[in-house]
Amino acid sequence: MGDIQQFRDERDAALQNYAAALELYRAVGDRLGEANVLASQGKFYLETDPKRADRLLDQAIELYNQIGSRYGVPAQIGNFGWELLRLGRPERARPYLLRAADLFEQIGLTDYAERHRRAAK
Repeated sequence: MGDIQQFRDERDAALQNYAAALELYRAVGDRLGEANVLASQGKFYLETDPKRADRLLDQAIELYNQIGSRYGVPAQIGNFGWELLRLGRPERARPYLLRAADLFEQIGLTDYAERHRRAAK
């Protein structure tokens, strides 16, 4: 719900729903859900508070690594890059896209890696 509200620029409602979802995922011990919400919160702050966005992404990456989600790490890093491209910030998107490309390459997803490299140019 928070992602939809964020897309619709309903910022306060999105933040409330992210907080509620995070609480629920933590209560039931769903670390993948928790990581996904942290990444979504990070994307929320990409334009207004980039340092906070990166801290949230780092928290999500830590959880993805703990649960062995090899795909989740590059996917969310790449999502930050794609969001920055959508926001018209190609210079800020580039490091995320290239990092995601390298990580996708490491896990054998060469088509994903190439797509991210192309987007970074």
